[in-house]
Amino acid sequence: MRPTDLFDGPLMAEGYASARPRLHDRILRRALSAAQCAPAFGFCLDAGCGAGLSTAALLPYARLAAGADALPSMIRRAAARLRGAQFCVARMEALPLRDACCNLVTAAGSLNYTDVRAALEETARVLQPGGLLAVYDFAPGRRFREDNSLEEWFDTFLARYPKPDDGAVPLDPPALRAATGGLFEPVADGVFEEAELFHDARYADYMMTETNVAAAVRAGASPAPIRQWLEETLPAVFRGQTREVLFEAYFAVFAKPSSSSTRSAP
Repeated sequence: MRPTDLFDGPLMAEGYASARPRLHDRILRRALSAAQCAPAFGFCLDAGCGAGLSTAALLPYARLAAGADALPSMIRRAAARLRGAQFCVARMEALPLRDACCNLVTAAGSLNYTDVRAALEETARVLQPGGLLAVYDFAPGRRFREDNSLEEWFDTFLARYPKPDDGAVPLDPPALRAATGGLFEPVADGVFEEAELFHDARYADYMMTETNVAAAVRAGASPAPIRQWLEETLPAVFRGQTREVLFEAYFAVFAKPSSSSTRSAP
């Protein structure tokens, strides 16, 4: 299985557009604030943009924004939902951009699915000297702040629909600092929690976009019984309430070296 196979297709693209957590804007704002960078950039690229949620988070900082993704289904959905950016089908290892044209490149949960060193080398090529690379991601939301009922449910969910080996490379700030050696200078990083409110139906929508469900469907399972099981088991966990779900997240910001500065001019 190729790393991208589980994300391919119109149903997954629609799920990523409508059912994924809206955390990108908060995480990116936190990352750029920690980097103490200028509030506005010229040309910004969202590498591995998926259905466009991460690209939308980039728009407030960009005079011109673009998103690239290896999957045409994701690019079609992103282009349909977001009019303020340009989109193209491209892998992060081979971007259809000229040298030193970008001020900021973001990679939200996408660098893991690349040849990491090749993708970083290509990012360094398209960034201007002093330009920034912001990598960030968040783990599945599987915990309430108040009790462990969602964690217990999630363990049952994973036992029923196991997490597949999707080829993702584990990344965190220390791993990224090692991977970027010789290409970028570290600027800022952080590990933290973000929270978002869910009720049981919305959480079921979100779980249907997880790769363990996608793997079960690719193995021949019908989506309808999976959705039925979610709808039968989640109301007892959420108790008819909208509850705060916690997500473990990180960011790591790097600068392409410059003879005069490590920061991009706005």
